[in-house]
Amino acid sequence: MPKGHAFSVGGDLHYFADADDRSAAVQAVATDLHEALVRLTTAPVPVVTAIHALAAGGGIGLALAGDITVAGSQTKFRMTYTAAGLSPTAGSPGSFRRASAWPGR
Repeated sequence: MPKGHAFSVGGDLHYFADADDRSAAVQAVATDLHEALVRLTTAPVPVVTAIHALAAGGGIGLALAGDITVAGSQTKFRMTYTAAGLSPTAGSPGSFRRASAWPGR
């Protein structure tokens, strides 16, 4: 059984704030996240993601990158970007809309 209080909460804002070169730090994390999203969305086999807790920020894009996403009854999705003065990334706005638009939801 999965454990922990979060699936993924996206980027660490303290890491970015403390970085000597913030732009380079953001670019490096964004590049790694983009590569992970591309691998998940273009995998030659079906990808199933399962979330049992909080998915926030870029974690939403990661969680919803699968072909099938299963969310537990205690799962929460939080678009936290705007609270930090940022705009949503990691494909989360489009992925969230696509996942929540399925019939029966």
